[in-house]
Amino acid sequence: MKGALLLIYDFSTVLLPFAALFLARRRRFPHRPDGYRTGLALFALYLAFTLHVTGAGTLFDGLNYGFAPRAYQINLIPFSREMDISYPGNLLLFIPFGWLVPLIWKKWDRLPRVAGAALALSFLIEASQLLNNRFSDVDDLIINTAGALLGYALFCRTSRPKDRPRPEASAWELPLYTAVMLAGHFLLFDELAAASLLYGF
Repeated sequence: MKGALLLIYDFSTVLLPFAALFLARRRRFPHRPDGYRTGLALFALYLAFTLHVTGAGTLFDGLNYGFAPRAYQINLIPFSREMDISYPGNLLLFIPFGWLVPLIWKKWDRLPRVAGAALALSFLIEASQLLNNRFSDVDDLIINTAGALLGYALFCRTSRPKDRPRPEASAWELPLYTAVMLAGHFLLFDELAAASLLYGF
């Protein structure tokens, strides 16, 4: 039960900022197809899950562990270490990103744009992990981006244009929604304080 409450708190720091932005934009752009709204909701859930699984760092992690990165935490040489068991997981984790982004946003339906968006998101996650004393590896950037490209390839093979619920939305919607959700998690999620409250340590 306590673990479930901690998970709900984790997800809520992403989903509540998303909901606030969604409602604000819904008043401005009321005529959006239902499939588009469903896609946005799936994207928000996906991002909340991804931040949870990857253990993305937060402001409170930086306050607890320090903001200065340590040399042993960073690997900038591609594939200089033995094959990591996390590689398949990283690949699978970013497949939905490569499928959802072009499905929702027509202006992001380009391979270079999907790759760039996946690389940017992966970089932000990797950089944040320096705050909670985890290891940041350039291999993860490569594998994550490859997973997104695989997802985009699947999207192109399986999704017909008439099935895509994409309005003529601004190209800034993807970075805007992503930035708001990342900021919510970064500023609002304090895992140590929540665990201490729930488990009494």
